[in-house]
Amino acid sequence: MQRLIWMTLLFAISAIAQDIPELRLVGEPVFSENEFVGVRDVNGRLCAAIKVISDLDGLRYTSYNGIVRVDDLPGQDMVYLSPNERVLEIYYTGFRPKKIILYDAGIRLQSKAVWEIQITGDEKKDPIPVTILTEPQGAAIRIDGGPASAELQHLLVPGMHRISAAKPGYAITDTVVSVDLNHALVRLGLQARSEKAVVDIAVTPPDASILLTHTTGRTFTADGSHTFADLPPGDFEYQITHRGYEPRTGQISVKAGRRLRGRISMQPVDPKKIGLKSVKWYWWALGVAAAGGGYYYINHVKKDKPSTILRIDMPDQVGN
Repeated sequence: MQRLIWMTLLFAISAIAQDIPELRLVGEPVFSENEFVGVRDVNGRLCAAIKVISDLDGLRYTSYNGIVRVDDLPGQDMVYLSPNERVLEIYYTGFRPKKIILYDAGIRLQSKAVWEIQITGDEKKDPIPVTILTEPQGAAIRIDGGPASAELQHLLVPGMHRISAAKPGYAITDTVVSVDLNHALVRLGLQARSEKAVVDIAVTPPDASILLTHTTGRTFTADGSHTFADLPPGDFEYQITHRGYEPRTGQISVKAGRRLRGRISMQPVDPKKIGLKSVKWYWWALGVAAAGGGYYYINHVKKDKPSTILRIDMPDQVGN
């Protein structure tokens, strides 16, 4: 009798487990060649990132090496990982977790690089006809990373889909749309390709100053918006500065007629790294800083070595 009860309980648990819906990937992972990130992990290495696009709000994540950071954006999460990460697990209340073996899924992480995936629930839905119109006509359509037919109508499962359009002489249009019976028409407008390039850099803190230097020596600056329009294509060095934060430098490359997007985080200045070995020296420097309105430049002389120019920030100003 006891054995029969245990078998009944196991059967019931198994039946319940089978009824739990599953998270699933939509389409194939896509390498985003027009995005880069500048966030570092606890070891100081530049992270990779996976952009998770989903119609499910409140996704949670774990990984073998630990999640460095998650930026929760409308309709998507930017998940920062160590570049040698192998596994990403995604959780959503009421669903079975989705474990993604990155290499098996075709994702090859590397520092600064961004990959994009789409996640949705396992609810079974019948495909619906969706009309995709482009202006001008005749553009090549890709849906969820794969090529689509030249027909105007396409059978798609209701939910989120990534759709792009390309035509010679025009810049590629790439967007994520949500389709259902009430939203079954997608219009994509293509812009004539320009020889100029555009760079958008989102910086934390947002009011940092950015200097771009082209290989020709031309420089471009931006404050606040951090959008650089009408840039010549090619390679640039960037320098990002903000009072109270470590400066950031790096290299980017942008093609003609393309838009490059980046996300970079700055680290607050660590007083231990400013070269003042003595606590007495440190507090003396803070006193000088206070007298100078919060920050001050001093010459720090070490024996017979040349002086080093230092800027001392008051602790309550670090992070401004």
